[in-house]
Amino acid sequence: MALIEDLIAAAGAADTPVREIVAGPDWIMVTAGGSGVAARPPAVPGDSAGRGTPDLREAYRHRPLGDLLDLASSPDRLEASLGIAALNAALAGNQPRGKPQSFSIPRAGGKTVAVIGEFAFIEDLKRIAARVITIDAGSGDPEREISRDEQNPDGVLAGAGIAEADIAIIRGSTLADGTLEPWLARTRHCYTVVYGPSTPLSPLLFAYGADQLVGIRVNTDDVTADWIREGRDNFLACPGVRPVVLGRDQQSR
Repeated sequence: MALIEDLIAAAGAADTPVREIVAGPDWIMVTAGGSGVAARPPAVPGDSAGRGTPDLREAYRHRPLGDLLDLASSPDRLEASLGIAALNAALAGNQPRGKPQSFSIPRAGGKTVAVIGEFAFIEDLKRIAARVITIDAGSGDPEREISRDEQNPDGVLAGAGIAEADIAIIRGSTLADGTLEPWLARTRHCYTVVYGPSTPLSPLLFAYGADQLVGIRVNTDDVTADWIREGRDNFLACPGVRPVVLGRDQQSR
């Protein structure tokens, strides 16, 4: 997974000690020099996703951040999510300047938008776009795409969804299951947004095909930690974080 390796190499901070790990039902936060967040996978037999916060804290707190970064490409989904949260913590100290604003999709009006993964804003997007195609990102195999036309819910599109898109929106959490890189490879023909708190705010994603990154910067650790422990919805509304939108044309700023 060249993308993860490149992101880790560029992030640095591998020697910084881990100060805290917070795990809730939906999110994980790692705090070292800064704080980073990643989506927590649901527990399934055979992996460690059911492990509780005390186990995580005792296993990794005070160890070098690099020990967690090494987990980012793990086949164990919880370990991979820990690694992505650690990556975002490492990036927190040198994130490019982005615009602090709410979610927006440029040029969505009248366009065909492919949405890879589940998002709360699908209904809003359907009111703006001419057509919204939802694509199941849960199979872990971008080459076996299952797409559905939201304007025609009875019509399932086999393998045609991305090819027809003007804009693609990909969940940042696909980085943890190793599919973000191939999804980006399949969306180079259209304007591509990587969206969500798991999204690394790194210009390297532009080299792999992203045009816009929508992520967060953790401003207040304790407020964000409480939000995660309580299992609150709509993480981008958390008062302890700041939504950041970084476009390809901002990468040199």
